[in-house]
Amino acid sequence: NQALSPVDRITSVAEQIAKGDLAERVPMPAHASAKMDEIGRLAATFNHMISRLQAAFERQKQFTSDASHELRTPLAVMRGDMEIALRRERSPEEYQRVLGSNLEEIVRLTRLIEDLLMLARADSGRVELRCEPVDLNKLCQQMIDYISPLAEQRQQVLNYNSTEADVFINADLQRIKQMLLNLLDNAIKYTEPGGNITLSLKAENNRAVITVADTGRGIPSEDLPHIFERFFRRSAKTSDRSAAGFGLGLSIVKWIVDSHGGQIETESQQGQGTTFVVKFPLMD
Repeated sequence: NQALSPVDRITSVAEQIAKGDLAERVPMPAHASAKMDEIGRLAATFNHMISRLQAAFERQKQFTSDASHELRTPLAVMRGDMEIALRRERSPEEYQRVLGSNLEEIVRLTRLIEDLLMLARADSGRVELRCEPVDLNKLCQQMIDYISPLAEQRQQVLNYNSTEADVFINADLQRIKQMLLNLLDNAIKYTEPGGNITLSLKAENNRAVITVADTGRGIPSEDLPHIFERFFRRSAKTSDRSAAGFGLGLSIVKWIVDSHGGQIETESQQGQGTTFVVKFPLMD
């Protein structure tokens, strides 16, 4: 009985956890020597496993809650607009305004759902990367050309600097495009009209180094550790609706960088701007 009582305690805790109480833990032995025996190691391993399960469960619960909230908001906007429009006869211009507003919300919903599906597939390992040689110099120039009209609308200066003729990495072209567009779009959103955004590329220590720097409002220091978390938004308040988003863009950027064996770093000072530095291994 004395030898098996610790096993009984583990069994009892396991039964409590099976009922849904993930906060429960196996009591650890009081003596240091007992902590190192077979039962002590089993209890420690069991507690570590439950801690990881609890953390994963909490993340999943928070993700579901945030996703539900984000889906509810555009639907509420569309419903409100349509209910008001149907209360009485409206002019063609008013109907057109309501339809235009609803179309904007549908586009936002579509983008949110696509991002959620991509992250869900990434979590389950069902996103396959189709890697091929990618000329980053050419791709960066294409992305600048593609997004420059958005910067021009906000009277911003968008620059591209590269000292390298050929910088090739082995990567999924569409994912790298998505990463660059997310970073550049973020820079434009959080930079005031008249500001500067600079995309740079260089090869250094067998790595391709991509830098996206802006002269925007910057990220508060308390936000920096969380910017790659899903549905996270910066604390800085803004009345600019163009800066509104779902808080998934940087999460997707981080996943793309990690899945290609790269690294991403962030430097920011409030009122002075933000810089993202992405590093990928160069092709041999």
